[in-house]
Amino acid sequence: MSNFINSDAIAYVIKSIYRDHVGSNEAVLNQAIVDNVFAVTMKFDSAHFDFNESKRDPANYLTKYRDWFTRLVVEACGNNMGRKRYQQPLSVSYIDFPGSKGTMSAKEAANFLNFGLLHVHAVVALRPEGQAFRRPLLVAGSAHQLRRFGEVKVEPYDPEKGSLEKMIQYCSKGAELIGPRHRSDCYELLPR
Repeated sequence: MSNFINSDAIAYVIKSIYRDHVGSNEAVLNQAIVDNVFAVTMKFDSAHFDFNESKRDPANYLTKYRDWFTRLVVEACGNNMGRKRYQQPLSVSYIDFPGSKGTMSAKEAANFLNFGLLHVHAVVALRPEGQAFRRPLLVAGSAHQLRRFGEVKVEPYDPEKGSLEKMIQYCSKGAELIGPRHRSDCYELLPR
């Protein structure tokens, strides 16, 4: 996993965002995570890809996710995105594919890229000073069905389904299966 971002490290970074704001009280920290962390799934069955965008290239899926995320940033911040960087949510997005939950080998996973039936999982952590993103994110996950982005689903983090680390591991499972031996562009951290 040398080229991939470790789920424990991402969870640590997310927790530190809230720990810096709420202090060391574990119950308050956990509630801040529940209130501000979301899982995003972006499926591309109905998405429009331009003729120069291959559905077999994971980078094109991450670009579509980045475009969607940037649209939310502009909606929340206006065109002053650069100056409001400290308010922007942290987002880690990963390429995934159908069947990645099973017992698939890394070689089978790499071959799956040839079918071009990929999707994106992401973890989005709103910053305490960036609550203007909450509404655009939730609206985008419930009613945002533009052809160019496909189907977007946003779900709040639910600790009853497992730890934050487990949620991040689930989101990254496909990218980890493909692995750095085959592709090094199966994840992206935003803002850059």
